[in-house]
Amino acid sequence: VEGDDLIGVVTKADLLPLVNSTKEVGEIMRSEIHSVSPDDRVIHARRRMIDEDVARLPVINNGLLIGMISDIDIAFSLAKIKKLFPLGKQKHQLDELLVNDVMKTPVISAESNKTIKDIAELMIEHQIGSVPITENKKIAGIVSRTDLLKTIKLEEL
Repeated sequence: VEGDDLIGVVTKADLLPLVNSTKEVGEIMRSEIHSVSPDDRVIHARRRMIDEDVARLPVINNGLLIGMISDIDIAFSLAKIKKLFPLGKQKHQLDELLVNDVMKTPVISAESNKTIKDIAELMIEHQIGSVPITENKKIAGIVSRTDLLKTIKLEEL
């Protein structure tokens, strides 16, 4: 802000290049994983995001990570339904919409032995907000931009 004028906005994504920790990401990943299945309804996934205060969820099928769904993916799906269907049919279409119809694949993930800096670079390269962490091809945790930014020490800046 300069005077009364807004001159720019700094986002979490803008700060990711400052992440330079060489610790393994397994040290900071969140092991409690909130997920959905591909056969879950999108409205269930959105409710889960709200309840768990997360913006994205891994999609798990038979123990394997097969996709990711985000609040943005859901918002675009809702906009598409509103555009394609008359008002009287929108609720039915929304009720029938499955996670499988909306989720993103392939999943950008990383092994737990990667460094925190590696994960930040992965997020920057693919413009994503979280990375599922895997061990032996199964999801072991998840790391978000916020988790990475917490590793920045102010004295290093």
